[in-house]
Amino acid sequence: MKKTMFSFAVVALMLASSAQLTSCSSPSQKEENAKEEVVDAQHDLAEAQQDAAQATVQAATEEEWQAFKAETNAKIDANQALIGELRKKKRKADNNMTEDAYKAQIDGLQERNKQLRDRMDAYESNKSDWATFRNQYNNDMDELGRSLNDMNK
Repeated sequence: MKKTMFSFAVVALMLASSAQLTSCSSPSQKEENAKEEVVDAQHDLAEAQQDAAQATVQAATEEEWQAFKAETNAKIDANQALIGELRKKKRKADNNMTEDAYKAQIDGLQERNKQLRDRMDAYESNKSDWATFRNQYNNDMDELGRSLNDMNK
């Protein structure tokens, strides 16, 4: 019986000492764990900052949107009328473009005009980031207007 008690005590002592050894971390392991926690915290901070930035993105007010839409529709309609006039005109003799190239360029301008209208319609159903949309849209509209004016000269 003493032998069983002794072996039981030895086994219990070995289990306790092995549990204690495995639960202790070395200083380098503690440092590594701390570094991982810092990286996780930085990642969480970056996500929080991104979420905050997205929260500040504002959609247009209804009045801004209606005014912009009316102004833009008028420009798109004017562009379409100018494209119709360009189609009726013959290319100028001093123009180095072939008739087919002239027609292809007009087709390209008409497609860009249609894409602008489609973008406006798409924004209407998904109103977000008003300032960015408005600036990009106005730049694209101005570029199309310059291209139309160049063709009309």
